[in-house]
Amino acid sequence: MIPKSILLHEKSTLRYPYTDELSCASNKKITALSLDKSPCLGNCDSYSMHFKEERNAIFLIFIKEGKTTSIKLSTKVKKELNHKLKLLSGEQFNVFYGRKGELDLQKIKLHFNSNTIAINGSQHIPKKLTPLLTYLDILIKKTNLLNPSL
Repeated sequence: MIPKSILLHEKSTLRYPYTDELSCASNKKITALSLDKSPCLGNCDSYSMHFKEERNAIFLIFIKEGKTTSIKLSTKVKKELNHKLKLLSGEQFNVFYGRKGELDLQKIKLHFNSNTIAINGSQHIPKKLTPLLTYLDILIKKTNLLNPSL
């Protein structure tokens, strides 16, 4: 059974569940990795992403400005993601990094391996999370999800 906390993610003040992944009759699974980045007062991209496993395929579900894009990822990407998550499996993390009250910074919410971490500003990202977040950024840039019209 998938905990409800994995399926509910906050996007601004709206709470929304991801579609039908809780169905017992479904053979769909969710890879427990999601990332939400909020807008900031500077030049930063705002989006949500999560991964969904269906049969033997893994999909990147990317949401930006209300538009949802789904991309099938290669087995190599799946192995690399699993490796990055495995490296973090024994680590202990705080639930919050940064200083509360700094409203102009980008809010980053990362969920993986049953950890949910809130980060207020990219300068406060823990060093142990940098390889995973860098890999996710590279993946997004490779798939051209930030500028789909280019």
